[in-house]
Amino acid sequence: MLINKVVLVNPPFPIQERYQGAFKNVGTILPKLGILYIASALENVGFEVDFVDATLESCSIEETCKRVMGLSPDLIGITTETPNIYRSTQLAESIKRHSNVPIVFGGPHPTLLPEEVLESKAIDFVVIGEGEVTIVDLINTLNSEKCMEEMANVKGIGYRNKGNNVILTEKRERVNNLDTISFPARHLLDIDRYKPTPHQYKRLPVLNMITSRGCPFACTYCSASNIWRRRYTVRSVDNVISEIVHVKRKYGAKEIAFWDDLWGVNEKWAEEFCDKMITEKIDINWSCECRVDTVSESLLIKMAVAGCWKIFYGLESLDEEILTVVNKNINLGKINAALSWTRNAGIEVHGNFILGLPKETPEKVNTMIEKICKLPLDYVKFNFLTPYPGTVLYNEIKNGRWGTFNEKLDKLTLHHATFLPSGYTDYEELDRLRKLVVRKFYFRLSYMLERLLSIRTLNDIKRYYEGLIALMGV
Repeated sequence: MLINKVVLVNPPFPIQERYQGAFKNVGTILPKLGILYIASALENVGFEVDFVDATLESCSIEETCKRVMGLSPDLIGITTETPNIYRSTQLAESIKRHSNVPIVFGGPHPTLLPEEVLESKAIDFVVIGEGEVTIVDLINTLNSEKCMEEMANVKGIGYRNKGNNVILTEKRERVNNLDTISFPARHLLDIDRYKPTPHQYKRLPVLNMITSRGCPFACTYCSASNIWRRRYTVRSVDNVISEIVHVKRKYGAKEIAFWDDLWGVNEKWAEEFCDKMITEKIDINWSCECRVDTVSESLLIKMAVAGCWKIFYGLESLDEEILTVVNKNINLGKINAALSWTRNAGIEVHGNFILGLPKETPEKVNTMIEKICKLPLDYVKFNFLTPYPGTVLYNEIKNGRWGTFNEKLDKLTLHHATFLPSGYTDYEELDRLRKLVVRKFYFRLSYMLERLLSIRTLNDIKRYYEGLIALMGV
């Protein structure tokens, strides 16, 4: 039977498992852009595509299986990340009990560990890396008369041959021109049902978008360098502006959340983007994630004029020994300068810190939180170190360096302590410390007064109330 109908799936991943405590009630649920790019690529060459977002729908594995099979697919594509690989595999096995339809896995985890993923006989293929070209090539090969003989010629996949041996084909070249990739197939979504956490937006509806792929840096805790092979590619400014105009007109977007691994690495590109947003008078708020060493005072001023209201900086630690160990390649001077420039430009400053990094001790964290409270930060996020497979730090920790690792893939969500540095007594100590630093930062009188004085709209009141309720549950 020829493959014509493809059902793409974002598998079940209960928000209660991704987040801890009260944050499970306000956690972000936004569209998975990767699989929506796949949908567009398939539709462009004539395949019929349906999409099931089982996470949004809070479906169980059985409910997801029933919904997918009810769409009569000829092929099923499932996207998955490390903490959800077990449940994704269970979904594939459940589907196989009802049908022998080919199942393809893609996403970060299959890209990094394709052979392990293919240990489940329910999974027929994995797509490694960028999938827009690969998935079309794979299906066209499956539709050919000599598909298994030709399968080895499909770049960027993993599969089992007739002898049941796992075969990884030649790596596919990275896409050079991202403008050739169609916009994500958002028409397959119920856009209004997606929403970020309260402090991550100003105006609804918010749509997420990416302007680039990859990251040129090599932080040891991050898997981006392995997934994208240390190569950074960026869309043209005109192409990004076209998508912004498109989502404003079609979906009424009032805000864009740029979900690049790292936004605006090329300052010339960032300035050109801001200039175009300003000259074309595009009325939309937007936010992004930057490094403190890729921004300048003049650029930040221009970003604010162009609609940027928030920047999320990956600071990770204020201890320079720790920053050196994880190859962050920033220092306190760069941190202080960038945060001050951002605040002075009128942009909200959000900072991410990682607790449980190598060389960290409770004493260092207690010293750090005092410093954090003195920085011009509007919001902070304290994640636990999550040693993802495919990272340098994962390999070091697996080899017994830095501390103790309780490797449970379903707990690698950033919100569960799975690695204990040598400077800690037990996981409970690390967990207690996280709760303490959250409360120390957010429940300062000066901070709460600052937040109250920043209220401008009824929507601000609603966002702050939801955030407060979540914090009180920490």
